[in-house]
Formats: sequence, structure tokens, C-alpha cells
Amino acid sequence: MKTYIWLGLLVVVGQGGAPPVRSDGPMHLTSDHSLTLFEEGRDALLHFRLADAERAFRTLARRPDGGIAAYYHLSTTALVRLFIYDEGASYDAFFDRSDSLKKLLDTAPESQWTAYLAGEAALQRALVRAKQRSYLRAAWGGRSAYRALAKAIELHPTFYESYKGMGLLYLAIGALPRRYRQFLKMMGYEGTIRQGLDALTLAATRSTYSREEARIYLGLADVLLNGSKGGGKATFHELAEAYPDSPLFGYLYGFSLLSNRDAQAAAYRFQKAIQDTEKAGADYLDYLDYYLADALFRLHRFEEAANGYGRYLRRHRGQALRAMALLQRGQALEMLGRRAEAVDNYKQVKAEREYDSDLYAERMAKRLRDAPMNETDRALLLARTAYAAGDYPAALTQLTALTASPVPGAVQRSEAYYWLGRTYEAEGRYDEAERAYSSVQTDDEKHRWAPWSRLYLGDVTLARGDTAGAVMHYREALAWKGDFDFYQTLEQNARAALDRLDQPAE
Repeated sequence: MKTYIWLGLLVVVGQGGAPPVRSDGPMHLTSDHSLTLFEEGRDALLHFRLADAERAFRTLARRPDGGIAAYYHLSTTALVRLFIYDEGASYDAFFDRSDSLKKLLDTAPESQWTAYLAGEAALQRALVRAKQRSYLRAAWGGRSAYRALAKAIELHPTFYESYKGMGLLYLAIGALPRRYRQFLKMMGYEGTIRQGLDALTLAATRSTYSREEARIYLGLADVLLNGSKGGGKATFHELAEAYPDSPLFGYLYGFSLLSNRDAQAAAYRFQKAIQDTEKAGADYLDYLDYYLADALFRLHRFEEAANGYGRYLRRHRGQALRAMALLQRGQALEMLGRRAEAVDNYKQVKAEREYDSDLYAERMAKRLRDAPMNETDRALLLARTAYAAGDYPAALTQLTALTASPVPGAVQRSEAYYWLGRTYEAEGRYDEAERAYSSVQTDDEKHRWAPWSRLYLGDVTLARGDTAGAVMHYREALAWKGDFDFYQTLEQNARAALDRLDQPAE
């Protein structure tokens, strides 16, 4: 279910595009004044001024030609508040606005806009049901969106707005764990990551109003599923430069930098986005606090990281990233020698959702609550965070020392070799990376080091030009059995790797 986090967050951000055409305007708008309000509201959304956006769209809703455009975007702003702020009141607001949109679409004349927005409305409702953890209703809603958007494309194949939602659905289905995809297949809809990327590329290059949103999905898919090998970081940099005072685009660019192990630059971007938010009067994006703390944690600035996680935990009302914030705040405090405070944080970690990161945080917190970090734990933490910050020399210093000495415990030794492989791979030292990954113990089903090593052995093998060997390793990772940490994320990544090579996963 991790997929729903980033899909849900980013379904709301791509409201940019070229100016509307006069006379037969977008979303059934025809008058100059309505078009002006439409653009004002969309510009406010891009700059994350949600109250300004809602004022413009509420005014637009009162105009004879403005209802459909207004209620689609009013539903969108409610969706923002749901996924970013976990505001319970926004559920009622969303469904009230979405119901109003549906009624207007039911009586609107058939057109490319009517067909497109019917699919968009169904997709938004499915995402909200998933957010409510009503997964069966979300699946049925997703099927409605799938059918509506497929029909819109069939009727209007050169109306490229519809390819954005269809691409998002294909991408989501292709990235979901096997058990969810099998269920959706029984319900009558399927999709692959490749289909999703192809449809999103059409929207990103040929649509008018879905262009930015499609670019964001493509960039995010590249960052999360492809190690930023396809230009995702560059996409977010371009968007951040195009909208320099938007905290949302600043956050996305910072996130891409952090995902690419440039913690120093990411910390700067997050700090800048926080400052820009205050200057521009935009709504505050809570995730900036979390990811700034995460960047500082990787840079071994543990005091600042602990304070940053604490700020996020005080500010954010929902469950998103809460388990990880508590865990890593505890680890930062423990690295500072403040064990009692660390344990207080560990005790609060609870997996409220079925996300890989929450389940991992709960398991790790239980272990750390029961026993303090030993010397090897501390060395491993310093090594993996140095790697995650892009400080490869520091990581190698720690990891070569660990693997050269008798590390207590096979699991810790496997972890050390895993991070050694990751560091060598990041430096392009593929022979050494392969040896490190191959040294990871493979007979422990409870820990993630062996299956994830198989995934990255596939990447190393592919980098050498051996496609057949890479496919073998990706399938080994995909077939790995056991209830280990981040198994859903592993499946997503292995499936995406095989999809890029046009190889079946099963």
C-alpha cells in the first residue's frame, strides 16, 4: 500500500499548463471573467495558497458556466488537505464537493471534457477511499475510474488530458504487490508500469492542463522505482526553478536530492522551502520538517535532527511518517547518549498502517526499546547514514573495518556487507559491489539483507551489460520468501526493473 502515499499526495499538484483558449474554454468555461477566476485559482494551487485557491473557485462556482471547473478544483483542494494534513473535516468537504461535481457532470452535454472529468472524479474518490483504508471500496472506485478514462480515450484519442489519469492507474496497478494486483485482475482491470509511463509521457508532452502533473508522476516514478536514472531529479529541479516560491515544488526537489543521497543539498532546499513559505504566505507543508530532519540525521547532526523530528511530531496531526519520525528521533537521541529519552520515543512507535516503513519502524523500535545500541549498532548506523548522505569515503571507512573484524552476529555481518555493496555500487566499483552482495548470508528469511542484495546484484549485472544475468537476479529477489522488512517495496522495485527490460515478472 505504499504506492497510495505518493500517488495520493501528488494527484493534487499538477494544476498548471498553458492559458485556456477563448470561446470554447476548458471544463465548459466560456466567459472571460470565469476564465480569469479559473487561472487565479490554479495559480494559487501551484503556489500552495489553498485558501486563496478555494476563494477563487467558490466565486467561480456561482457563475453560470463555472460549476464543473470550480467543483473539480474544490474537490482537489480538499484532497490536498486530506493527504497532506490528515484533516478529518476534509473528508466531508471532499465528498460534498465531489457529489456536486458528479451531479453537474451527469447533466452536462457529452464532450471530451465531460468524459475526462468523470474519470478524474472517480479516481479522486478511489484515492480517498484508500486513504480511509476502505480498500474494497477503493478498488471498486478505481475500476469505475479505469473504465471511464478508458472510454474517454477511446472516444477522444487525441484529447491528451485523459492519459494522465489512465497512466496513473496503470502505474499504480503495475507497482502494487502481487496479492493486490491479482485481486484487481479478478475485478477486470490490469496495468503495467510500462503502460503507465507511456501514457504519462503522452500527457506530459501533449496535454495542456495535465502537463505538470504528468511530469511530476514521471519524475516520482523515476526517483522511487528507477534510482533516478531517467531524469527524475532534473524534472523536479526544473519545476522548482519555474515556481521558486512554491513550497510544494521545493519539497519535491529536495526529496529527489535526498533520494539521490545528496543530503547536504537536500537540507538546503528544505530550509529554503520553509523560508519561502513564510515569505510567500503559502500553506505550511509539514513534510518539510520531517525530511529536513531526515537530511540532518544522515549528516550526523543528531541534535538538530532530534529537534526537527520533534517539530514534525508536534505539528502534524495524522499518522503519515509518524512511526519513522519517532524511531529516528529515538535513534538520534541514543546516539547523543540520551537513552531514557530515546526509549520514550521507541515506546510510542506503532504501525497504524500496512506500510513497509511503519511495520519496519515498529519492529526496530521494539528491538531498541528492549536493548540499547551496542558498538556495532552504532557503527552500522553511522555507516548507512553516511552512505545515504553521499559521504562514501566515511561509509567505506566504517564498513571495511566492520567486515574485516569478527562482527558479533550473522545478521549484523550481512547488514555490513549489504551497505558495503551499496556504497561500492554508488561509486561504480561493480566488481567489489558484487563480492560484497554475494557475501550476504542467504538463509535468514526474517531479514531483508539477502533479498535486497539480489535486487542490487541485478543492477550491477545490468550495468555491465549482462541483461540475462540481471533478469535472473531480479527474479530471485521477487521470488524471495519470508516476512522481511520492506518486502512490498522490494517487489515493486524488482517488478519495475523487469518491466523496464520487457521481461515478465512471473
